[in-house]
Amino acid sequence: MKEILKQAFPNCATNDCLKAENALYFEVFDPSSEDDTLKTPCYLVYESGKGHFQVKNNAGKMIHFAAVDNCIFTDNTHKKCDFMLFDDKVFCFADIKNVKTSQRKHAKKDAKEQIETTIALFLSKIDLSNYEIKAVIALTFQQTYPIAKVSTQDAKIRFEDKFKAMLYEGNRIDFE
Repeated sequence: MKEILKQAFPNCATNDCLKAENALYFEVFDPSSEDDTLKTPCYLVYESGKGHFQVKNNAGKMIHFAAVDNCIFTDNTHKKCDFMLFDDKVFCFADIKNVKTSQRKHAKKDAKEQIETTIALFLSKIDLSNYEIKAVIALTFQQTYPIAKVSTQDAKIRFEDKFKAMLYEGNRIDFE
């Protein structure tokens, strides 16, 4: 899949957007969620509590990380999610929103649009039919929450029908 991604999205190789990781635990940090004027892509951190999104890799399998916004896609012509993770079974698109409680409704809507646009772009260039597709709205919290299916039926159904993807909210994913 790495080579397919690099062929479909040349910036993936040019900008060094794709990383492979088999650590049992790591986090994803999004600088632009802290300061929206930054045009810096997401990156991996290994110290607990330093990132916005946690990845548990209990089996120690190879997980691939790709910074999407400001790396694979560097222009402002369309919305895009922040990053994606994948292994041999799961392809996960995620968008981080570091917002106050009063801004969460708008942030969720924006994240859904960004993820939806990104999945559509990827599906137009690569075949993900052999993968379980997960779309994750990652709102930052003081506490970590494992991903759980969204409660909003219309968005959940739209993602299932349009992409055969499950829409989740949370800021931690477990790869088994």
